Amino acid sequence: MILKTLPLGPIEANCYVLTDGVSGCGAVIDPGDCSPRLTSAVADAGIRDLSYILLTHGHFDHIEGVAALLARFPSAQVAIGAADAPALCDPRLSLAARYARPFTAVPADLSLCEGQELTFGGVTLHVLETPGHSPGGVCFYDEADGILFSGDTLFCGSAGRTDYAGGNVVLLLRSLLRLAALPDTVTVCPGHGEATTIAREKRYNPYLQV
Repeated sequence: MILKTLPLGPIEANCYVLTDGVSGCGAVIDPGDCSPRLTSAVADAGIRDLSYILLTHGHFDHIEGVAALLARFPSAQVAIGAADAPALCDPRLSLAARYARPFTAVPADLSLCEGQELTFGGVTLHVLETPGHSPGGVCFYDEADGILFSGDTLFCGSAGRTDYAGGNVVLLLRSLLRLAALPDTVTVCPGHGEATTIAREKRYNPYLQV
């Protein structure tokens, strides 16, 4: 899998462009904006078929570019955790109204749940339910390449906030402990900030010391 990271949108949420180099199939995770940087990255990656627009959760800074990206790639399927799917059509649930951000409703094509597998070309992503930051937060785990896309559940040295509506600190801690059980060598690609590893977070992240 070929991976490109782009901080995009109002608070530079990490957007990830994933490509299967053999088939030309690809996916975009958390498009916080559909800027020329993103469309150029998709083109430069050689993606001929954008299979999925994958969302770790429904907050505005991770979904603001979905409508425009879907307009360019209408065959892509929009996928999000089942409990966060309503946020794609509600500016209050997405927090867009709270922060006076533009909002375009885009219904989900796929409501994701634990154990689902999403495949494009030779790449398979496993869906891990990780509620806490939001009710329907999910992570995408590429077991073959040892990469976890953790959204706003796990950051380098920190974890997602739980003070928004639908946040739950107990559920977040459970989700974090679950991620800590992944192999130490797994690379963590978070929703904001730099990449890390499970080993590093188990050693230094205070949220994984609970």
